[in-house]
Amino acid sequence: MTTEARNIGLLLLLAACGILLAYQAPGDLFFDFGPNDARYVEGFREDFEVDEPTLIHWASESATLRLPFHIRGPYDVTLRYKRHIESPAEIRVFFGGALAETRTVAQQDFALWNLHVENTSGGPLKMGILSSSDDPRPLSLALDWMQIRPTRQFGAVLPSVLALVAMLSWVIAFYAVPRMLGCGQRVSWGCGAFAALALMALALAHKMWPVHAASTLGLRTHAIALLFVGFYWIRSRKQDSAFATPEARWAVLIVYLGFAVRLFALFHPDFYYPDVRTHSKFVSLIWTEGLDGFFLDFIRHQHRHLLGLQYVSDRWLAFPYPPLLYLAIYPLSVLRLPVEDWMKLVPTALVAGEALVVFALARRLGMSGRAATFAVALHATARVVGFRLAVASYAALFGHFWDTAAIFYLALFFDRLDRPRYAIGFSALITVALLSYAGSALVLGMFVPAFCLAFAFVAKERRPPTARLVGIAGWALLGAAVAVGAFYLQYIPELLIRPAQAGASNGDPSGLVSLSFTPLPALSMSVHRMNLFYGAVFTLLTLATLIWLRRRRGDVLARPLALAAIATFLGLNFLRAGLGATHIFQFSKDDLVVLPLVVLALAMLLEHGWRKKTGRVLGAVLLIGWIGWGGVAFSGDIRSRFIRPDYPPPVKGGPPPAR
Repeated sequence: MTTEARNIGLLLLLAACGILLAYQAPGDLFFDFGPNDARYVEGFREDFEVDEPTLIHWASESATLRLPFHIRGPYDVTLRYKRHIESPAEIRVFFGGALAETRTVAQQDFALWNLHVENTSGGPLKMGILSSSDDPRPLSLALDWMQIRPTRQFGAVLPSVLALVAMLSWVIAFYAVPRMLGCGQRVSWGCGAFAALALMALALAHKMWPVHAASTLGLRTHAIALLFVGFYWIRSRKQDSAFATPEARWAVLIVYLGFAVRLFALFHPDFYYPDVRTHSKFVSLIWTEGLDGFFLDFIRHQHRHLLGLQYVSDRWLAFPYPPLLYLAIYPLSVLRLPVEDWMKLVPTALVAGEALVVFALARRLGMSGRAATFAVALHATARVVGFRLAVASYAALFGHFWDTAAIFYLALFFDRLDRPRYAIGFSALITVALLSYAGSALVLGMFVPAFCLAFAFVAKERRPPTARLVGIAGWALLGAAVAVGAFYLQYIPELLIRPAQAGASNGDPSGLVSLSFTPLPALSMSVHRMNLFYGAVFTLLTLATLIWLRRRRGDVLARPLALAAIATFLGLNFLRAGLGATHIFQFSKDDLVVLPLVVLALAMLLEHGWRKKTGRVLGAVLLIGWIGWGGVAFSGDIRSRFIRPDYPPPVKGGPPPAR
């Protein structure tokens, strides 16, 4: 046996012991019925129901719940349920095949059902429900949550073998990815140990969390990790590539670590945000309606599923919501369901990929490999990205990836954009971005002209022919025209002709846009949003760094790109404050527009300070502060989207817990 194999075996043994030990800590096993229970239930209604302020899932006359745990010894169970059907039902509850209790349940609101299970078998955790009623509907109880409290603690709760293997696969992945990137065994051991300790911490916080996340994600995330590694292998072998630098492996590793942490947060068993289901329904429509029905009735589908609707002049209007995200996820959903998992997984992977684009952009602008790696670390832990993931802004993140790719393409091939094949590539990226998210029309519609103007007036030492700048704007306009013709034209009747049916003049856009010039509110809004998503300290540091860099001679594209990003951010907030703020411009992604600028500026600051001992200390404080602030904010954003924000619920006597 090789040393590598022995190291992996020892790591897995220690990780398995640590994880199993974490499950012996005092605490209940909590399970929430609702959007995340599909893996565990049979004989339930196909979908959950919203019962404000909670979610319920109806069990049929014969229903089963199987959790990936073995329970040893007796335990107590509390079920929170309701039955708003008038006819009473006789309910029999079984655990491990043995009858636990029989009860006649009449029509009632939420109540707690406390049961005691002797559990002499110590087998897998399985609950069965059988009911009989005069009501013709085959329904028994609407279940909210279940809580299991073993009588003894140590050795009482053990994850199943498959669940343990799923968790250990992450330990292997965290060891293997650094090794495949060329890192040493110490680094790989450290990453593997971090994964094991993280899984232990999650088990201590919520026994279902690591089991549910690891089992639900399965091999898909490991396949994506291999894509990251493969990308690095291919690009690092090209001498002129941004990833040929030794620091690139660390950038890819940081991207993978951030990707994994965000996924485990989004796949918390209690996490739920309604837009996840809304977006997923549009992928499911391709299954049921086919591509023809999906596109021909797209606006009708928006009204039916409440996607992108805005209340304007006493009526609901469907605003453009491009379909590229759904088309990208559809073939993946053919491989494995449910769609909701892919809806969270794909945008999170693209966010990780965007960090690599930022790395390449940093190298293109002449930044060192270390500074580019700092930028990746800042991007991978940015508060704004965590917030957007928590509120299911998947289309916005999907579109922002293509915005960033288009901007990088502009910087990379700027000197060659007067050649048709490079110009067509830029135009195609503009089209893809606009077909990904409507806000890209505003972002790129401001950024590209602002960049051309900034380059014409700022880059005096290397001013290109005017024809090239005009050509860049023209090719961008062509890409936008293709997107408009392919998708956006269908919204003209929706936004301009429909008001005539409600009594307004035909084509009157006054309900959509209310022109006013409000500079002070716009500036105030810009300051507020920078403070909200980037923090006052980091915003001031970014501004100070940009002012400092203004005096330094750097890449000729750096200043035009920075000025274009700032102009786009301010322009979007002027539109938000002065032109129909509650409708067209509120989803303009202004908070994401400046993300590359902020992380690149702060990375330059870190790189400059890293040359001296005092600067390294201050830089470490800045980096830890950014990561800590982003992590705490992301944790709060995720927790605020829990089905039950008051976990663990009180169950010992008294009325049902307040929501």
